[in-house]
Amino acid sequence: MEYLSTRGEDNKTTFEGVLLKGLAETVVYICQKLANI
Repeated sequence: MEYLSTRGEDNKTTFEGVLLKGLAETVVYICQKLANI
C-alpha cells in the first residue's frame, strides 16, 4: 500500500494508461491480421 499511497492520484492515471496501451496493442494486432489476409 505504500506504493499506492505515495503515488496518490497518479494511481488512476497509471491504470488508465495500462488500459489504453492494451487497447492500442489490440487494435494494432487486428490491423496486422487484416493486412495479412
